[in-house]
Amino acid sequence: FIAYTKLAAIKGLREQLQNNGTFDLYRNGTLKWNGTTPMLWNDRSFVILTYSISGFANFGSVGQILALLSTMALDRKGTFTKIALRTLIAANMVSLMGACIAGLLYDPARK
Repeated sequence: FIAYTKLAAIKGLREQLQNNGTFDLYRNGTLKWNGTTPMLWNDRSFVILTYSISGFANFGSVGQILALLSTMALDRKGTFTKIALRTLIAANMVSLMGACIAGLLYDPARK
């Protein structure tokens, strides 16, 4: 959830720049946020980032799935715990692949 709040802050800063007329500084990369992060985020970057962070690739989700599967099949509990790390990696890969496809298919002309 930290990633969502940081994304919202960056998006809010971008909207402020558009509203106060300093968007040109934002677009050419001379404006910095906190002195470290260059603000070169466009709409496509927001789409890719949203798809990449909105998957089930976190420890909490894996724990929930393990608890659910363990209650349904008590004798397979050891098997589920062995593959938990693999499922976390696979879920990350699926989220990132979805983000890649969203980035490829994003067309700014069709908002």
